[in-house]
Amino acid sequence: EDGIRDYKVTGVQTCALPISPDGSGIASTDASTVVVDSSIVSYGTGIGVSADSGGTVALTYSDVYGNTDGEFSGVTDPTGTDGNVSVDPGFTAFVENDVDDDDLTLASGSALIDAGNPAVTDADGSGCDVGGYGGPSGSW
Repeated sequence: EDGIRDYKVTGVQTCALPISPDGSGIASTDASTVVVDSSIVSYGTGIGVSADSGGTVALTYSDVYGNTDGEFSGVTDPTGTDGNVSVDPGFTAFVENDVDDDDLTLASGSALIDAGNPAVTDADGSGCDVGGYGGPSGSW
């Protein structure tokens, strides 16, 4: 199964997806559109972000990194544009293939702290962090 797969439109903001052991972190198929903002897609054993001939994926201020089968397939690599990066997320604690002990908050010094969408702020009023703990609902 894919991490996020939709057949119409999906919007994702401030999310961390270091899972999806059997497929893509994000997959767009059958003329679907997936919009992703300030999110992390990392360490999957499939492709990080993929789209078939009818699907589209729009990423902004996101990090796609370290996916076993590559970062992108069927999608133009957006790294370096629209705030997108491909860097080690710098999670507080992460061991591949061992979700029981993972802590997906960003460790101090992570390049993703305050690197999210500048139109969004974290709960403490600082710039939005990329990942599941960023944005107004984030708590790290």
